[in-house]
Amino acid sequence: MLYSRIMASPLRFCGTLAAVFAISCGGKVTVEYGVEIASGGSGPDASTHTGGKSGVGGMGGSGGSGASGASGAGGEGGTSGAGGMSGTGGMSGAGGAAGTPSACAIEVASGTEHACAIRSDHTLWCWGSNEQDQLGGSSEALGPQQVTNLGQEVARIALGDTHTCAQKLDGTLWCWGSNVHAELAIGNGTDTPNFVPTPTLVSALGSDVLQLEAGSSRACARRSDNTVWCWGAEFSSDWPTATPPTVIETLDSQVAEVATSRHTCARKYDQSLWCWGRNNDGQIGSGTTADSPEPMQVIALADQTSHFDVGTYHTCVVKKDHTLWCWGSNLHGQIANWAPGPLNCGVGPCPNPVPVTELGAQVARVAAGVYHTCAIRLDGTLWCWGHNDHGQVGDGTQNINVFAPVQVATVGSQVAQVAPGLHHTCARGNDGALWCWGLNDQGQLGDGTTTDSPLPVQVALACPWQ
Repeated sequence: MLYSRIMASPLRFCGTLAAVFAISCGGKVTVEYGVEIASGGSGPDASTHTGGKSGVGGMGGSGGSGASGASGAGGEGGTSGAGGMSGTGGMSGAGGAAGTPSACAIEVASGTEHACAIRSDHTLWCWGSNEQDQLGGSSEALGPQQVTNLGQEVARIALGDTHTCAQKLDGTLWCWGSNVHAELAIGNGTDTPNFVPTPTLVSALGSDVLQLEAGSSRACARRSDNTVWCWGAEFSSDWPTATPPTVIETLDSQVAEVATSRHTCARKYDQSLWCWGRNNDGQIGSGTTADSPEPMQVIALADQTSHFDVGTYHTCVVKKDHTLWCWGSNLHGQIANWAPGPLNCGVGPCPNPVPVTELGAQVARVAAGVYHTCAIRLDGTLWCWGHNDHGQVGDGTQNINVFAPVQVATVGSQVAQVAPGLHHTCARGNDGALWCWGLNDQGQLGDGTTTDSPLPVQVALACPWQ
C-alpha cells in the first residue's frame, strides 16, 4: 500500500491505556520469538494488526523512574510479554529499568517521496518532499520537522502518494496535502482546493474509527461497526474519479482489516479476503485482469488470511501457517515469483496467488510499496525484494531489480515495523530507532542530507528526552 496503515480503537472503547500506549482492544495475538503475530479475531471487537505499513508486536510501557523503577505497562488485548502484555503496532511490553525512557518513535510511515513518524510524546514529525503540502509545514525538510498544529495528540498516521492523514487521541481524523482527487475528503476534487497545507478535520467519519488506511490518491477507514468507508480517487477505470466518503455496503459489516492503493482489499473476520478496484495487473486476485467496482473474494486463499498488504500494482498475504503469498505485477520482481514451475508467471500479470518460497513458513508481517516488497520474519529479521534502482531493498546493492528476498542485515533482528515507499524504505526497531534507505533527492531518508544510501541510515529524529 502506499504506504501505511493504522488501526486504533476509539478512546471510549480502549480508555486511557489506548491513548497513551497505542494498543489494540481486540483480536487474538500471540508472541513468537519476541514478534507479535496476529491470528485474527472471531467477533466484532477483534483487531489484528497495525503499523505504518507493517507493525509487529505491541509497544511496552515506559520504564519507571527513580531508584527502583516501576514495571512498564503493556498494551491490552495481547498475550503476556515480559512484564507486560503485548499490544498492536509496537514491541512487547517489558518491565522498566530505573530511569529508562520509553521508545523514541512508536510509528513510521512512507509516502512516495516523504515519510512521517510519531514520537513517544505523541507529536508528529515529517520529512522529505513538500511539493503538495504533504508535510503539514512550510517547506521541504531534509530532516524531521514537527506538524505543530496537531500538538501532542497524534495516535496513528497513514500516508498516500502526496497526502498525509493522522488520527488524534480523541479518535478524530485529520488530513492534509494533495486534494486533487478529494483524498482529504474535502469536496469532490473539482470545486475545492487542490492542496491543503494544514491538517483538516475529516468530519464525515466522526470519531469512531478503528483503522485508517491511505494509499495512492485514496483513503479508507474501518469504523467501530466494522463497516468500511473509502474516499478519494476511484481507480476502477482508466481515469480516476473523485469520490466522497462512501460505505462499501457489500462487505456486510464484517471487516477486520482494510488496505488500499489503486485497488482495495479487506479481510473479514472469517479470514476471507475480498478485493476490488484497478486490476490491470491482476492485483485483486480474481484470476483475471478485469477491473471490479465491487469486492470479489480471493477464492484461492481458502479463508486462511492472517495479515495482508496492498502495493500499487500487487498484493501480498501472510496465511495462518506463516507462509507468504503474492500476486499482481511482477515487473520488478516484487512478488518474487521467478522459480521454474507451473506457478511461474514471469513479469506478470499474475492474477492468482503464488508462494514466496524463499521465506518458508516464518513470515510475521508483509509491507508492499509501489514496486518493492518487504517482510518481517518471526525472528525479527527484515527481508526485501523487487525494484532496487536506488538501493531501496537495503542490502547495499543498487541492482535494478532483486528477484528474491534478501536480508536487510544492518537493522539487525529486532525490527518492529517497515514502510516501503516508491524508491525508499523506512523501518522502526523495537527500541524506537528509525532507519531509512534508498533514494534521498527530496530528503526522504530524514538524515539531513540529499545523499542516496543503499544501506540503512538513522533518521535524525530527536527523542523527547533529548
